[in-house]
Amino acid sequence: MRTAEPEAETEMPEEIEVDEIPSPTPTPSPVPEDQKPVQRPPKRKKIEKPLDELFKAPEPEKRKKKEFVPPTLQEVEDFFSGLGVVDALDKAQQFYFHYDSLGWHTSSGAAIWRWDSLANKWLLNDKQKEYENNRSSSKKSGEGDGYKESLYERFAESERKFWEKNGDH
Repeated sequence: MRTAEPEAETEMPEEIEVDEIPSPTPTPSPVPEDQKPVQRPPKRKKIEKPLDELFKAPEPEKRKKKEFVPPTLQEVEDFFSGLGVVDALDKAQQFYFHYDSLGWHTSSGAAIWRWDSLANKWLLNDKQKEYENNRSSSKKSGEGDGYKESLYERFAESERKFWEKNGDH
């Protein structure tokens, strides 16, 4: 470890002449108000990042989308038959050939990513069409939906019970 050495004493001249003392700098004369530069407030430092970015949680890594691989006809047929659909092979072929002809895009041109969801929607729309066809054909044939007939039957039954209970007049 080093020890501190005593500093050498500086020698000051004992006699200083007055001429050697520097004179103080002259004070500037006052500037008229109209000639003074306009004083602006100091510029603030800009924050490099907005506060919401400084305190934001890191974003999770984005998953890469897998490339769509169109199903085979056999996969579609297996899917439809696995759902227990009536005429599964026919409906599976209709679905497969329809979307295959569109290049596995929807009719609006959007790319298909999940064909199984689209197949479910296809089946729901098919059921809706069958329901509407059955309903409209039964109205045309005069059969109705059976509700009107059931009302007549219930009314006749309640009337019969009433007369049995109260007797004929």
